[in-house]
Amino acid sequence: MSAVLDVDALDSNQTPLYCAAYNGDLDRVKALIKKGADIEKLVGQGQWWSALQAAITQKHLNVIKYLIKRGANLKTSLFGKTPFDWANEKGINLEEIIKQCKTEMVDKFIYLVRLDKFEEAKKVLEKSKKTYFGNIIDQLGSQQMTAMYCVAFDNKSEAIKWLVAQGANPSHPISQGYTPLFVAVSQKKDAAIRALLDCGADTSQTIQNLTIFQLAARVGVDLVAILKEVSTIYNALVDEFVLCVRKCNFQRAGEILQRRKDIIDANASNNFNALYCAVCDQNLPAVNWLIEKGVNVNKACVDGITACALAVTQKMQPIIELLIEHKADLTIKDVDGFDCYARAQYVSVDLKAISERVKLKKQHIVHDFVVAVRKNSYSIAEEILRKHPWVIDECDNNQLTALYCCVCDGNITGIEWLLQHGANIEKTVIQNITPLHAAVSKKQPAVVKALLKRGANPTIRDGSGFDAFGRAKYEGFDLDSLVKECKTAPHLIAPAVSDMPHQTNSPNTATSSNQSTLQTQPMITQPNQSISQDSVSIRGTSTIQTQPTITQPNQSVSPHEVSIRAGSNTVTVDPNAFNSIKAGNTLPPQQHSLESNPVQYSSFSSGSSGGGDSSFVMTNTMVRSIDRSAVSDFPTDEISMYNSRKSSSVSSSNSTLSSFGKTKTIEELMQEKYMNISLIGRGGFGAVFKCDKIIKNRKNAPAQTRAVKLIEFVSTEDLNRSLREAFRLCGLQHDNVLKVHDAYVLQMGSAGSLSEKNTMCIEMEFIPCGDLAEKFLKKKVCLSNDLIKHCLRCMCDALVYLYEEKQMVHRDIKPHNIMIRSMDLEQGKLDVVLGDFGLAKSVGDSASSASFAGTLQYMSPELFMMQQGMSEEHEEEDQETLRKHAHASDMFALGVTFYQLISLDMVTSVTGLIMKFMGDEKKLFAALREKIAKNCSDNSISYDDKLIDLIFEMLRRDPDERLTAQQVLDALNE
Repeated sequence: MSAVLDVDALDSNQTPLYCAAYNGDLDRVKALIKKGADIEKLVGQGQWWSALQAAITQKHLNVIKYLIKRGANLKTSLFGKTPFDWANEKGINLEEIIKQCKTEMVDKFIYLVRLDKFEEAKKVLEKSKKTYFGNIIDQLGSQQMTAMYCVAFDNKSEAIKWLVAQGANPSHPISQGYTPLFVAVSQKKDAAIRALLDCGADTSQTIQNLTIFQLAARVGVDLVAILKEVSTIYNALVDEFVLCVRKCNFQRAGEILQRRKDIIDANASNNFNALYCAVCDQNLPAVNWLIEKGVNVNKACVDGITACALAVTQKMQPIIELLIEHKADLTIKDVDGFDCYARAQYVSVDLKAISERVKLKKQHIVHDFVVAVRKNSYSIAEEILRKHPWVIDECDNNQLTALYCCVCDGNITGIEWLLQHGANIEKTVIQNITPLHAAVSKKQPAVVKALLKRGANPTIRDGSGFDAFGRAKYEGFDLDSLVKECKTAPHLIAPAVSDMPHQTNSPNTATSSNQSTLQTQPMITQPNQSISQDSVSIRGTSTIQTQPTITQPNQSVSPHEVSIRAGSNTVTVDPNAFNSIKAGNTLPPQQHSLESNPVQYSSFSSGSSGGGDSSFVMTNTMVRSIDRSAVSDFPTDEISMYNSRKSSSVSSSNSTLSSFGKTKTIEELMQEKYMNISLIGRGGFGAVFKCDKIIKNRKNAPAQTRAVKLIEFVSTEDLNRSLREAFRLCGLQHDNVLKVHDAYVLQMGSAGSLSEKNTMCIEMEFIPCGDLAEKFLKKKVCLSNDLIKHCLRCMCDALVYLYEEKQMVHRDIKPHNIMIRSMDLEQGKLDVVLGDFGLAKSVGDSASSASFAGTLQYMSPELFMMQQGMSEEHEEEDQETLRKHAHASDMFALGVTFYQLISLDMVTSVTGLIMKFMGDEKKLFAALREKIAKNCSDNSISYDDKLIDLIFEMLRRDPDERLTAQQVLDALNE
């Protein structure tokens, strides 16, 4: 301990490590860190600067690389700037340095694994987990290969099993899409094949239209026989694992789990998994052990019964509590339609009371955590956080978080500890009060400065409408000066002469007479890619002449540099041919230059002429990346996907050429057209904002509220297609169709990135009342018979308009996409519109209306069947069939939607029932009538048989027998 205190001792507010990093003395930096120096120790009167920041500002690249490899924190923001911002100001490409560090570490890891030096390899792996780039076990080295790929080529079965035990993915592909199993089969590496299959390697991959089984047949490997042997061994292993868990032999069970992690949820030969058996045995220690190892508590076994449902049936209260505490879903239904609540009622178990006890237990855990942090008992707090990671931002019995309490206590040490462990600095408590609000109200300048330096947002408003500045004014507290002080970084502290006995000039550092001011900018040099320990060489070529060429790692292990010699039969392939979901690094087909060009911008308004030019094509450009320190007026969490880039743009159709080419953020571009911007919702591909449109050149014009959807695209092809579809939507004019006012594109990208992202903006009518799913189905609210008919009439009228006048199909009809413009249920009024045309297509588009889309629960039987088994030889015939029945598929989805509205049943899959009853519509409609009757009985409401029959006619299995939208309208109007 004394040695650690010595190396971190402060002299004139500076540590030896800080001085060595400032001076570029790499040897002394290494020596101090080996002695235990704290790499994150901050120096200065206000504890501002770290060793990494000193090395960055002085441009000592070798020191920067070493500190990053040792786990220097690259995420901490001080004075509103991250290490990336400091590096950018100094002309240092920190991303490239990180990439070099990662590659060197991966090469070292691969080298050690291939030599079977597993202990040393594990140390490198553990060290990588503490770095910015994280776990390197499945990362590519300088040869663009993973460790798993290399040992598969080496035919090292033990190395494969060791890697899997450490968490490696046995099916992780390399850059060209080849997997370890593919190379093992192609090279006839029997031991590697068996080891990979034993570890669960995926056998469904296809490379250049060649399956793994076809490849095995070509090279003479009996993969089917091997797979059967491995499967037999695997099944025996699952049985042994389940037996060990039931007997509480956790040591052996853990060894099996290291070999195959998926065994934890696998069913044994009796069709039950380990958790189900442990619950059946009432074996609480086994259940607890399985949960600690990450078992899926919601995995269903025979008849769809979960472990929690079994525990409820057998009235095992401690196990029920444990499962609920670890997020067991009590609403999962078995094949008989019973969820845990239904089972609990049947066996007289008060499940709600048990849930309340679990909730109370969680409150005790939160209380203990908050008390431990407030008392600076960080070892206790660390142990609680390790067992319950969710506790960091949870509120105690007083509805206060640990961070909020530390702020009120003025406990800066506790605040720093919580933020370092991931506490949310913007987490609000009662009345939407943030920690910064509390610090201002308490008039604690030191706490306010600590929060501001960590990035606290003073513009967030509390429940009374006050932001931090408003509270400060009310309390008579000078917040403005503190904000100004925290935004201005102090000058870097230069070590005193007496503290620089080891000062040296780094060979890649610009020299200057003044250590704190650099006169020249150094060049970034590429480090040597070879492994420092001596690497591995490659000799030899592929012996396979009839299958795709395999990228080969080194065959022989010798202490020399890494190199690859390709055989004469090397085939040049298109990397895009291997784009897949599993690859994870899918690139768009196009390549981009890194020059900064103006953004291509297009706008199309519903009031303009032209009707949407289908020949419009976006061109590819690249723009500069955004300054990450820029302050955003958007919600900080939700808009993060957009504020990491900049765009050069013509701002809108009303803008002048003077704005062309200016670098602006997405926020700035939107603020040119809109004001009062607020987030409505966010999905997987973008976000929707509510805003007021700015009417230029019209004084005192009333604000026009709009909903603006921002959608990101990587593929330019997808962008072009979606843009054409958006243009079509602008031309839709119908009372029951969502109005789209404008559609335009802002193209963005990060300089130097391999893929470019583009953002399309769609300006739509703002719908204030939500949708049918949100307002009625989720809240279990029944609509009257007349309102159901009214809504159905409106939707069919909209579909007739789309089909007959616009030749469009919707393809994603569901309650969530039927929105409510206005409603007054007491007066029997409900104004609904059909919206969310994200999947809408022209019927004539061969690649659109025939493709599979929509939500599975609302998918018609013909779409479902085609999705399950469309074959290449019948593809044209199948697509023609789908085009012919595109309208019928929309009508089926509409039928499911209105069945749900009159039954409040959002669980049953109508298509699933059709399959279950083998197309017997009598059984289908009887089952659906039973659900409708139950809802009518529970909620004292009735629907006439004519309406129910009309909905059932839309659910016919044969698309030719379903009613059309016009036929439904005619029936409703009779």
